[in-house]
Amino acid sequence: MLGAAAQQLMKVKGLSQAGYYDVVGRQTDSYIRSVEPIMGENYSGLVVHQTDTQIEIVAPDGTNVTFDL
Repeated sequence: MLGAAAQQLMKVKGLSQAGYYDVVGRQTDSYIRSVEPIMGENYSGLVVHQTDTQIEIVAPDGTNVTFDL
């Protein structure tokens, strides 16, 4: 969901990257209102670049989770 929202924001606004706080928030133009972690993961440092084909999140236990964009 975060990756898709970041890709849409980049497309609409002509950006080369979009971060967590660019797409998540209470502003009327935010794509996502909030994100609820399942395993205590922290998405706030996530930045998606226009050329990315995957994003990776590291869970608190050190597990890497990769998502294809």
